[in-house]
Amino acid sequence: MGGLPRDVTERKRHEQHQQLLINELNHRVKNTLATVQSIARQTLRSAAGLEDANAKIEERLLALASAHDVLTRENWHSADIRDLAQSTVDAYGAPDQFQLEGDSCRLDPRRALALAMALHELGTNATRFGALSSREGRVHLHWSSTAVDGDARIEVLWQEHGGPAVHEPVQRGFGARLLERGLKHDLGGGVELAFAPEGVRCHLWMPQPNLEEGQLR
Repeated sequence: MGGLPRDVTERKRHEQHQQLLINELNHRVKNTLATVQSIARQTLRSAAGLEDANAKIEERLLALASAHDVLTRENWHSADIRDLAQSTVDAYGAPDQFQLEGDSCRLDPRRALALAMALHELGTNATRFGALSSREGRVHLHWSSTAVDGDARIEVLWQEHGGPAVHEPVQRGFGARLLERGLKHDLGGGVELAFAPEGVRCHLWMPQPNLEEGQLR
């Protein structure tokens, strides 16, 4: 009988752990469904037609799924920017046109998913209109951890060059709106998107995540 209190305590701990995992899963599923809903709504609003909408929704969901794969390998604790960047390179099948540069920088799940979707939109635009539409074009993707006014933050820079001349779009599409508005909110930082003639430039920054606070954000 001496082991009974210990057995009860262990069972309660197990039950509490299970409940925590269930709560985390519910939170994750709700966030994912909200993201999918936003993707579908915004894509349908800006698509040229049903066929165009179907193709773009599929592409964006595949990008989301790829980011989920990266996070799943890390038990949804965090993701390294290099892994997210490499997934972008793999998606567009042009490794010789990318230059990846940066040390290990880990992001919490919310910011990792936001960055993955941003890289997808930049890659898609580069494939259709920018550097990746030409064999001579190149994309330099650089990230780093820095300190600004004493606050630690992560900066990411996407810079295209060598492709066709870039023109400022007459109307912002879903990708540009996601980068300039939604991404800024999800990252809790800032975004600068420039359509310079020599190539699209996207500079974004965010606070250094505190990965000790918990797994889900």
